[in-house]
Amino acid sequence: MSNLSQFIASSGSATTTVFTSSGSFTAPKTGTYLFMLQGAGGGGGSSAIHTGSSSTRTSASGGGAGKFLPIMIYMTSGTSATITVGAAGAGGVAVVDTSAGNGTAGGSTTVAYSGLPTFTAAGGGGGIGVFAGNGTSGQFDTTSSGTGGGNSAGNGTSFTSVGDVINGANGGYGGSTGAAGGNSVATSGGTFGSSGGGGGGASCYGAGGNGASTAGVGGAATGYGAGGGGSMCTSPSTKNNGGAGTPGIVWVIG
Repeated sequence: MSNLSQFIASSGSATTTVFTSSGSFTAPKTGTYLFMLQGAGGGGGSSAIHTGSSSTRTSASGGGAGKFLPIMIYMTSGTSATITVGAAGAGGVAVVDTSAGNGTAGGSTTVAYSGLPTFTAAGGGGGIGVFAGNGTSGQFDTTSSGTGGGNSAGNGTSFTSVGDVINGANGGYGGSTGAAGGNSVATSGGTFGSSGGGGGGASCYGAGGNGASTAGVGGAATGYGAGGGGSMCTSPSTKNNGGAGTPGIVWVIG
């Protein structure tokens, strides 16, 4: 049995405090408190095709999920821990005839307590946008995606773990070598189909946004800490934005 499950099983009548925005937790009594940190998910990439292009497809990649980090802190009654909840990564924004932006990275979720180092659950990386410029032709894929917090880069790689620490799953690439977003412990990455946008990576507490399987925007993630899906365009003078990731969260038990 892990330290986390042992602590939860022995907590008895302990109370749970939930932080969906930044703030501080003040210990009502002296003792050990469990902080469960979830980093935010990255947004999916956008896509666009210039009016002067004859390209038939641009497929963006999905955003990565945030890291889950449980920690235990011994706190004296009346002292406080400072909590910062990571902001959701925004989907990439495309501009016709100009650019296709990457999704923004999800924010890191942190807990700071006097005398200890700051504990950080990293957010997931943003998906990559793809733009077919003036005079181009053919199909444009992405060959990288948003990397999950704490994970290694890879096409739709699922979560990795060290003990009770769960690293975020990666987003999938978009296009002919694309993939669904990686899965987490009990949640699924966003879907992928028909050489479309890559799916967003799943977190411990959120499902990845779906990649666009036809021309359209990337799907938004759900829950907490998951990555948004990548978008897809199939004709000139079009643009589609990436899907948004979801924010982090902190639970305090004790």
